[in-house]
Amino acid sequence: TETLWIFPTNSWVPFLKIINALHVVRHEFFFRNRFQADVIVANNPTIAGLLGYLIALRYGRPLNIHIGYNPLSFSYARRSLPNMLRAVFALLMVRYAHTLTVVSEGTEHAVTRLYRSFADHVTLIPRYIDIDAIQALEATENVHAKYPQFRAIILVASPVSRGQNIEVAIQSIKELSEYYSH
Repeated sequence: TETLWIFPTNSWVPFLKIINALHVVRHEFFFRNRFQADVIVANNPTIAGLLGYLIALRYGRPLNIHIGYNPLSFSYARRSLPNMLRAVFALLMVRYAHTLTVVSEGTEHAVTRLYRSFADHVTLIPRYIDIDAIQALEATENVHAKYPQFRAIILVASPVSRGQNIEVAIQSIKELSEYYSH
């Protein structure tokens, strides 16, 4: 589209990403001596959030942070030391956003529980899956023939991570099979 601009920073090392991105902003986002972006959107509350905050602060624009995973959950933070540091950093960066977009109700509840003032500034935007297009696809393989030992087979389209709640899908099938047992 004409309103979406993507400029790669081509950073060789991670700590140069912010410097290279600020360079791109200074040289590419100005037209007739005016900063052309109306809102700054950061794709995560960590490094992109810091960069978005610096740009929003410098040019006086509102900052929206998109949270695609829940860095505020205990299970995320306890997986590793880098995750714990990301979680602490995310807690700090979320406070500087004007609005937040999240992909799950769990993340929405975690943010509004920690920051009550954000209750009206958090928008839930679930990941989009075109169910009609998937249902219209022609099956190339008969999964019931491949796995005859299972009565019900469920398709989970997500990364294999704790935050995606694959356990809920499996538990649902278990409960349904007990309820509708033959």
